[in-house]
Amino acid sequence: MKKLYYLMMVLGIISVAFTACGDDDDISVGPKTNSDSINVVITTGHEIVMPSTATSFEITLQRNKNTGDISVPISLRTGTRDIFTAPATVNFTNGELTKTITINVSEDIKMFNDYYVEVVVDENYTLQYAKNTGMTGSSRAMFTVVKEDYKVVKKGKYTSAWTEEPEDAELEYSEILGNYRFNKQTSGVFTYTFTMGDVISDENDPLKGMQPITFSDDFIKNGSVTSDDWAHPTYGTLTIKGCNEQPSFYDPTEKVYYFDIKFTVAAGSFGDYYDTFEEE
Repeated sequence: MKKLYYLMMVLGIISVAFTACGDDDDISVGPKTNSDSINVVITTGHEIVMPSTATSFEITLQRNKNTGDISVPISLRTGTRDIFTAPATVNFTNGELTKTITINVSEDIKMFNDYYVEVVVDENYTLQYAKNTGMTGSSRAMFTVVKEDYKVVKKGKYTSAWTEEPEDAELEYSEILGNYRFNKQTSGVFTYTFTMGDVISDENDPLKGMQPITFSDDFIKNGSVTSDDWAHPTYGTLTIKGCNEQPSFYDPTEKVYYFDIKFTVAAGSFGDYYDTFEEE
């Protein structure tokens, strides 16, 4: 009797299985997204520096096919409400491969503060899971936006004691802050700020005729991380910091800046040495 009971249970399970997989099931396949294999990417670099009077910035998008008119939805994602606004769609006309749009910025943005905004292309107009699309860019891009008044005041050669190789560099100045700055985004070196004092006139001062340089507190305390090609082969990432073991100063006769720089890695410091910037 028990055997018959178990046999009936097995037959019942098999029957349910066949019923579930039968041809009469009402199964439908969802619509295929992006059936035309359109791919739209954002090609603009992710660091946006706005002049102090600017109220907007531009970004450029590119599509993989320039045929036909299409309207591509985009969206902004940011943790700061009502700072950034942009058009809801990017409209490509027949023959257009790239399109530049304007991102408007609220007057509430504060000078010298970093803001973050992500621009996202609607996934129905991307090939985001394709391994190689042959395009440079991304369907979603996070931008760092800062408004400032730094302007290039000097061009020349920056020589670091670490590499001993002169590199083209630009020295910037902010009238609002009264600071000078080397900016790795524009100079290819690293970022740090400093101020300059008046020419020393004291006859007893060994730096008579020079202008003293004072590093920002942030550069002395936290420093600036250098690029990967400056990394130490054993100890890894190199950080430079402003140092006060020796005076930093500007020689107006030679037009050379002397910076006392400390070179550090996670394991400790290699000591401090003079970096120089020689004006053109």
